[in-house]
Amino acid sequence: AGFDREWRFADNIPKAAYANLVPGNYTFHVRAIGPSGEMSPVRSLKITILPHWWNTIWFYLLVTVLLIAAAYAAFRIVSERIRARHQLKLERLEHEKLNSVNQIKMEFFTNVSHEFRTPLTLILAPLEEILSKPVTDRTLRKQHEMIMLNARRLFCLVDELLEFRKADLETKKLRVSRGDLVNFVHNVYLSFAALSDKNDINFTFRCTEADLLCLFDKDSLEKICFNLLSNAFKHTPVNGSIAIQLTQKRGYAVITVADTGVGIDEKHLPQIFERFYQADDRTMNVGSGVGLALTKRLVELHHGYIEVESKPGAGTVFHVGIPLAEEFYVHDEAVIDEHYELAMHPHPVDVVNNAGSSPPDWQEPGILPEDAEKLLIVDDNEEIVDYLQRHFSKDYIVFTAFNGREALKLTEEKELSLIICDIMMPGPDGVQFCKKIKQNIQTCHIPVILLTAKTEIYQQIEGIGSGADDYITKPFSISLLDAKVNNIIRSHKRLKEYYSNTTEIVPENITFNALDEEFIRTAIAIIELHIMESDFSVDKLSREIGMSRSNLYLKLKAITGESATDFIKRIRFKKAVELLETRRYTVAQVAYMSGFNSPSYFSTSFKQYYHCMPTEYLSGKKNDSLHQK
Repeated sequence: AGFDREWRFADNIPKAAYANLVPGNYTFHVRAIGPSGEMSPVRSLKITILPHWWNTIWFYLLVTVLLIAAAYAAFRIVSERIRARHQLKLERLEHEKLNSVNQIKMEFFTNVSHEFRTPLTLILAPLEEILSKPVTDRTLRKQHEMIMLNARRLFCLVDELLEFRKADLETKKLRVSRGDLVNFVHNVYLSFAALSDKNDINFTFRCTEADLLCLFDKDSLEKICFNLLSNAFKHTPVNGSIAIQLTQKRGYAVITVADTGVGIDEKHLPQIFERFYQADDRTMNVGSGVGLALTKRLVELHHGYIEVESKPGAGTVFHVGIPLAEEFYVHDEAVIDEHYELAMHPHPVDVVNNAGSSPPDWQEPGILPEDAEKLLIVDDNEEIVDYLQRHFSKDYIVFTAFNGREALKLTEEKELSLIICDIMMPGPDGVQFCKKIKQNIQTCHIPVILLTAKTEIYQQIEGIGSGADDYITKPFSISLLDAKVNNIIRSHKRLKEYYSNTTEIVPENITFNALDEEFIRTAIAIIELHIMESDFSVDKLSREIGMSRSNLYLKLKAITGESATDFIKRIRFKKAVELLETRRYTVAQVAYMSGFNSPSYFSTSFKQYYHCMPTEYLSGKKNDSLHQK
């Protein structure tokens, strides 16, 4: 069927109009009708109605192509993003794995470094004692000095691992101070002079400045210079040359260390400052540990730079730049004016014997008196315990324990004067053990010295915070430990002597901690409450204060140096003197008011305590008052 189903008649208007035709092919038919009704033949006209451009097949094809292209582009973008995310995830996992491996390495080396400190203690401490004695055999002396030198070198290597651990965790802070960099670098040079003579190496120092005052961390810069020079000496052959030079360039103090050693291949140069990096070619001067990585980290902490130039067989040159301007150092870096000397030397140092002191011997201890001070040594290392026991047994009665449980049991059974305790041990560790001691009213008076390989500041703060009286790191000087033990025990003895020579009882003056002070105050308050009861005994005091009779005796003996009976009597006499000085009561009344059974017993006891009768005491007080007037 066509558009029109019937003929249209065009009266008086010779035209035909069609609108809204659907696109397609049409045939237009027309014929004329005369006046008499005659009809002309039908004429036809082919007409094609074109669609709008957005309805054309080409448009649909174009849209289809564009959609396909958009879908493909979206697919590629999503695929690339997924691939990129996957790659990023793989890289992150690889990075985390690398960090994890490095972390495991650092944890391992840190733990091993801590473990090294105990055997180093057993090497350095006896050597210190040996070198402190006069020796006639100079060859033996030199051998001992060589052992000491290498033990100290080993200690420096152990300490370097711990320093790198701090730098790697970004817990290390600079402690800069003003100093002469020329003099400092020259001292470093002198420290290696003996080593250069020994190895037949031409070692020189050059400087373009007479002096160079600036801020720098002396300890960190010492490690930087020592690491670079140690590497240079390690890889420079006999008759080679090593030079250290100090110059000033563009606001930086530049320290240059150059050697004529084996050199480093160019392909290894970008990686030599990475921790644990080791080149496949063992002839290269690239190291195998954390020395150069630590050096770079310390240089970065100084806000400086480090560069390296090297060719195999031609030697290596390191340049370290330290900024001279003070504004490079932030506010949390302490600026301290102090005198500084190099802590360690790579060549043997003569040990001067102190003639004024008698060095300890390895002799068996003699018979000690029963009232000798009692020490408890706690450490899970039997050799450390044995060494300390042999050292202190000459002057003290020494008990030993190898874990926290044994030590706690001994503190309850023995009347100890001091405890030397390791931190890393089974059972309660040293910090927990110290807390248990200091939080127990029966044992809080016992001084504790923590002896450990943990050297971090926060670890020392934790140890002291647990109540420890001192904190000594391994490897330690046996002379220093001996002096600290003597000083602490002497301080406690002086307090007891002060207490015995005074009639006043001031708890804060005779105690070292709040628990002991509160204990003495409580004991005095209980006795004063029952002061008029002549039958008030040690048993009643122990019940009132909540301690057994034996523990009360040990506690008062440790703090005051006297028994519980004497302590009660001292409080009674203090009350009696106060009553006598009021001059309102007779001696007999004072005797009963102070808890004595009879005036005669009171007078006899008073004379034994004050070396005079009560009436004589009052007379003396009266004469003193008149004399003052």
